[in-house]
Amino acid sequence: MSGVEALGIASSVIQVVDFGVKVLTRLNEYRNAAGGLPERFEKFRILLPGYITATEQMQNLLDQKEFPDKYRKTLQPIIDRNAEHIEKLDGLIAKVLPMPGTRRLRRVWNAGKSLTYDEKIDQMSADIMKSMEILSLSATIFNKCDIKVDPPIISHPRSNVPFRRDLNFIYRKLLETIAEKSQLPIIALFGLGGVGKSQLVVEHSYRIRDPPNVSPDTWIPDTWVFWVHAGSRAKLAEGYRNIAASMEIPDWYVPGKNIPELVHNWLSDEAHGRWLMIVDNADDLDVFCSSVDDSKSATVEKLKSFDFLDYLPKSQTGTILITSRSRDVAFRMTGDHKAIIQVDPMDEPEALALLDVRLLEHVKPERKDAISLIETLDFMPLAISQAAAFINHRSPRASVSTYVELVKKADIEKSSVLEKEHYDNRRDRDKSNSILLTWRISFEHIRREAPSAARLLSLMHLFDRQGIPESLLIGQYGDVRVPYTQTKVSANDCSFEDDWPVLSDYSLITPDVDGEHFAMHRLVQLATRKWLENAGELEGWMQRYVYLLNDKFPKSMTLENRPRCLELFPHAEKALLYRPADRDALIEWASLIYVTAESALGQMIKDKAAEPLHKASLEVWETIFGDEDPRTVKSLYCYAWTIQGPRQSFREAEPFFKRALKACRKMYGLEHWFTLMNGVDLGSNLREQGRFTESEQILEEMLDPVIKVFGPGHTPLEGEVLGRPLEQLCQTMARDCTVSLATTLRCQGKEQEAQMVERRQKELDEQEVLLMERRRKKLDEQEAQLVASWGRKICTMFQREGLRNSTRILVPGLIFLFLVVVFSYAPG
Repeated sequence: MSGVEALGIASSVIQVVDFGVKVLTRLNEYRNAAGGLPERFEKFRILLPGYITATEQMQNLLDQKEFPDKYRKTLQPIIDRNAEHIEKLDGLIAKVLPMPGTRRLRRVWNAGKSLTYDEKIDQMSADIMKSMEILSLSATIFNKCDIKVDPPIISHPRSNVPFRRDLNFIYRKLLETIAEKSQLPIIALFGLGGVGKSQLVVEHSYRIRDPPNVSPDTWIPDTWVFWVHAGSRAKLAEGYRNIAASMEIPDWYVPGKNIPELVHNWLSDEAHGRWLMIVDNADDLDVFCSSVDDSKSATVEKLKSFDFLDYLPKSQTGTILITSRSRDVAFRMTGDHKAIIQVDPMDEPEALALLDVRLLEHVKPERKDAISLIETLDFMPLAISQAAAFINHRSPRASVSTYVELVKKADIEKSSVLEKEHYDNRRDRDKSNSILLTWRISFEHIRREAPSAARLLSLMHLFDRQGIPESLLIGQYGDVRVPYTQTKVSANDCSFEDDWPVLSDYSLITPDVDGEHFAMHRLVQLATRKWLENAGELEGWMQRYVYLLNDKFPKSMTLENRPRCLELFPHAEKALLYRPADRDALIEWASLIYVTAESALGQMIKDKAAEPLHKASLEVWETIFGDEDPRTVKSLYCYAWTIQGPRQSFREAEPFFKRALKACRKMYGLEHWFTLMNGVDLGSNLREQGRFTESEQILEEMLDPVIKVFGPGHTPLEGEVLGRPLEQLCQTMARDCTVSLATTLRCQGKEQEAQMVERRQKELDEQEVLLMERRRKKLDEQEAQLVASWGRKICTMFQREGLRNSTRILVPGLIFLFLVVVFSYAPG
């Protein structure tokens, strides 16, 4: 390629980057000032970073000598055209989006003018999206390389602690200990559930950002505070994703990115400021670690990437604060006994102060009665809060002294509830029983006085205890004897806005800061489960939960559905524990478990979550429907992949691939996409086991059908497999087959045959690029035809209807659109 051509491409890339950054800056300024952007411009704001990255990526490829000149000439017009689009967009933004300080008349006028630009903006957006697809596909074909993007400018440090500050928090001396040890890179609080660990770290987080004795008018927070729930790997993954989004870490939104690694690298860089990461409820070390067989040393190194322990950031400017019920977990995560703080129940003055602030003025007891109550409740903060809530709600019929008598008379089978929990000693068990006793008293009263609220609690206890979404509760907790499909009718007696405050008043649930999610203590969940089991209602509520989650969980892992999948995944994963006995409910359960497993794969947390989920759904499908059923075949393939992919257990996965391939051949034939996908993966599996002859036989059988079905110009396929779009997997299927076959041949010393396969792949790559050029020309022709068509329609209207009638037809529509845009684009 000549120097002039190279200079032209480089100049176009510089234009794209310069104008792209300028447009992004302008859009972000307007968005921050006005509180939002019109839909079309918001789409551009999200789209531009990806296009700039794709353009820079392609420029790197163009700079490589081995990149053919004819492909450079094909891609040059694409970059040039979009450089022009972005430059025009910069001018449109100045005309259409005035800053909030602009006069109202000017805002209205600009909103009206924007009507004439909407079609242009839509066309620009469509062109840039198509160009991104072409550039990304080209990068895939010609050895995609990673591009570093300059970090965005972010605002002052923020906090994502999901709980409001407790204005009645009782000061505990442990706060001073936490502050002193915060100089260490990682510290841990451990103690029994309900002893107040989470409340301590919530208060500590607010004190860091709003120190005592400092005027809030002059103090600017200088520390990021992040809250990560550690109850499951899904919650951990969600916590890391929230950190990446809060700090606007480059590329965090790109599908397939290793978010924990991005967060680790970003926070480990001291240039990014001070931070505190709170890891709450780290009770199970397996949540942080992958299950790895040390005897398989070849795979240990590969699996390290799935250990969250590897991604706990380390920096002189940051601290990790852990809460746990286990001293052992606390030590394993900190590695230093000096970094561990034991949280015991309150002392007498603290417990009395807590009871005093929780009780209403007219029910406050004499000192001896107060001491009797806190001693009965073992000085446990959660039990004291629940007792105070009950007394307040029942006053004047209830008092502290009568409540003490109720606790002593309560008869709950505590040991059966607690037998699955881990406790350090008998003293811990006694203190947990005090919480369960207070819960029993509260729940019995709610069941009598507010049965609808009791049903709400019966449903809520089945969710993961953190982040229970309001949207899944409203109208869903009617009479459990009524089928789920009719629950909307039976839910007329459910008043969610009346019911949840009842549960909150009794300290059974806690609303999050956003007001749309709730949390429950694990002991409340355990006790509710035991009560429903004794009442014979547990199976009915579990079925209701399964039907509800299967109805609400997205069946497609598209980019738009990812936030919803992330939100619901921990709750859907809990359904694994609720396998119903009824056949119809069991089929519903297996469907939910399957889509949950697919979601786990799509979120890249497959090593711990997807395998047991796919195994459970497979057991149901093969038992009820046998091997030759689409559901069974998909589960066979996905289960084999989850074994082979994360754990590298090729021999264990082989029989499942073979069963899936056998069923696919019989059900669909050889040239079906799923048959071919199974065949290619089975061939790769055998190659990894060193069984090259068998691998060669299968891959050679698959090669021609694979090229026919998945090669250049293939018909796009819809659907999803392994939590990813089917077409995305299909785009690389032909290459996967040829590469795997060439490798297999080389391992047997068949160099000439391997080179023949590689030449065939090279021909396919060239065909793909030529097809891209034809598509681009076709798009240009379609655009010209569209413009000409609209021009002819307008001319025909004026000729047929005349000026007066044409105006009568066009003007009302334009006025209506003008008013819509005015109210949409001109706030205030």
